[in-house]
Amino acid sequence: MKIQADITTWLLNEKPLACPDGALGNQDIFRLMRQAGMTMARVSCFSNDSPVVPLQSSLNLLKQLGQAGLDAFICLQCSDQWADPSHQQIPGAWQYSDSFSLLQAFKDYIDGVLTAIQHTGVAVRYIQIGNEISNGMLWPHFEASADYLKALKVAHAMCRHYFPDALIVLHTDLSYDYHKASAWYKTAALHHIDYHIAGLSYYPVWHGSLQALSDSIAAVSNISGKPVMLCEIGYMNTGIKTPAWFGDWTCDNIPYSPSGQKEYLERLWQFAGGNKALLWPDMFYWGMFSCRVPEHFPVSLFSFCGKPLPAYDAICALNSGTA
Repeated sequence: MKIQADITTWLLNEKPLACPDGALGNQDIFRLMRQAGMTMARVSCFSNDSPVVPLQSSLNLLKQLGQAGLDAFICLQCSDQWADPSHQQIPGAWQYSDSFSLLQAFKDYIDGVLTAIQHTGVAVRYIQIGNEISNGMLWPHFEASADYLKALKVAHAMCRHYFPDALIVLHTDLSYDYHKASAWYKTAALHHIDYHIAGLSYYPVWHGSLQALSDSIAAVSNISGKPVMLCEIGYMNTGIKTPAWFGDWTCDNIPYSPSGQKEYLERLWQFAGGNKALLWPDMFYWGMFSCRVPEHFPVSLFSFCGKPLPAYDAICALNSGTA
């Protein structure tokens, strides 16, 4: 079992960091990952014209990741912006006039991005099309289940062609409601969606208790017949909210603080160990290195000056088996 990192938000950091003695000021993130026993990172790819992270920036990061001897989990957001259950916008530069031509634009995009990722030389371990696609993708055309599931079939076949050794993840945010999770993955099964791993996000601020997570994991595993991966996990190091982190739920009343963030990871690790028959052994902490991104600082495992918080040390201990 490993806690790995989603490192996309590293590309949003203001650099160089203010404090020269900060951990992220004098060490590259790949060394910090290896120090914590990590073997891979999740990286999101957006559109070419994304104001969040242009595609080329993600490709450069993937190349560096491979050169550092680490593997990749590719998340194709298929959007200009962060895609989630509330935001699934079609990239603004795509040319289309109807659902048929949109599907062709989608295929062209997938083809171009997968080809570009191949050229980075990074070893792709996992890949997902769309992010938290509980409510569809490429709104409004592919919001209906039949449309976006048809698109997924095409994209997953392309993933198998370009990266035959990579495992395909089907990712939703439905860790908070096992009824909805059951219905969603049942629909995917009825449409014969080809994938290897069912993926869930688990942020207590949005998704609530470990009991809710446990119920959803059991339901998804039962319906899909697949292992379940926690594709995105995260916990706030502060009770100060931002527009991106403003929910009220906690993980079983653990406070939002540096020590609470550490306790969350230790509790989640114990939970995963008790559910290892159903859970995939890799889980991915989102925003681990977002210490200089005001919107996402609350989930960072490093201070504003780049020094490790207790939760980072906890991951080092958990991944090494010394906790």
